[in-house]
Parts: sequence; structure tokens; C-alpha cells
Amino acid sequence: MNVRTLSRSSFLWALLLALLLALLLAPGCDSTPESDAGLDGASPADAPIPTDGFVKPDAYSPPPDAFVSGDSGTDDAAAPDAGACSSTGIVQLTEGLLFTSESDYPLELMVFEGEGGAAPTVASVLALSPFPSTATTEMASVDRFFLGVVIDPTIAPPVPDDRPALLRAAVESEWTDLLVVRIVDPDAPAQVHFYLAGRTACGALAWLTATSIET
Repeated sequence: MNVRTLSRSSFLWALLLALLLALLLAPGCDSTPESDAGLDGASPADAPIPTDGFVKPDAYSPPPDAFVSGDSGTDDAAAPDAGACSSTGIVQLTEGLLFTSESDYPLELMVFEGEGGAAPTVASVLALSPFPSTATTEMASVDRFFLGVVIDPTIAPPVPDDRPALLRAAVESEWTDLLVVRIVDPDAPAQVHFYLAGRTACGALAWLTATSIET
């Protein structure tokens, strides 16, 4: 009696386990929670990520106004632009002008980049000039320099009468720390070389130079 009962019980337990195993192994049964699956049955790792129209670029480019390491970090308005550093306007205003004395000579402009860290002095102008350190030097006024600037009467069409005044206005507007130096070459004492020197907005030293004959 007991043996028969145990056999029947064992059979019922075995049948129950077989049914449970069949349910677990049945096709379409997925133990993965629905919330972890993708919309199309794919896993979360394979599911597409919405971009809302954004396409990742191959390389990141900062916006034009962004600060980049190595940049000065200053506003562009604080730095002089190319126009402020150019002496083209002054050069154009020297056309048709002469420096008059016993003989007339043209005006010449020279710019020395990097030499405008300090205001020009007689010594610095002489050092940049082609004359020896033994040359005689003397300071003069800006008025004295432009007193010798005249219009070349041989040019056609005639040069406007206000060009010397416009040249002075341009120099006084674009250059600072103006200094006029007279240099006399000991080998040619009759030639006096006038230098109107100043500093540009870009840290250069510039000058207008002309020769005066004084016998």
C-alpha cells in the first residue's frame, strides 16, 4: 500500500516538473522584462538613439567667438587692425610734395617694425639713420619741419593746396610722441637731414625724412 502510494506521488511530481519545464522552454517566452526591451524587440544596446536632427560632426569646431587656449583672450576691438597699422595714407599724401631749402628734395617715409616700444629720442633716431655717431644732432619743432613742406609746382594736374596740411594732420593723428631731429653729416656739412619721427599704433617707429641744403 505504501509502495503504491509513493510511486503514484513520484509520478505526479515528475509530470508537474515536466509541464513547468515545457512552459519555460516554449518558443516566444522571454524572461526579459518588457521595460528593458527595445520597441522592435531589440536589446537596449541595439536600439537606435533619437538625434532630433542633430548629426555629430567628425571634429569639434569651436564657435568663432569662443576662447581657445593659447589665444590672448582680449577683445578684437582692443587690438589695432591692419588699417590702423598701415602708413599708406601718409605715403599717398607725400606725393607731389617737396622739402624746400636752397634746393628741393622729396619726402621719404620709413617704418622700423618693433622699434616703437619707447618714444623716439635723438639717440635712437641717430642710431637708425645711416649717419655715424659723430654726426651733429639738434632738435627742432614740428612747425619747423612742415614749414619746409611745399607743393611741387611742376606736377600736372596741380596738387591740391591743402595737401601739406592734410599730411600734417595724418601724421599727428596716426603717430604719437612726435620728435623732429636735424642731423648734419660731418662729411657733408651743407646737407642737413630732417627726421620727423613717431610711434605707430602697432609698436613701430616711423619717420618722414628730407634733406635741406644750408650753406
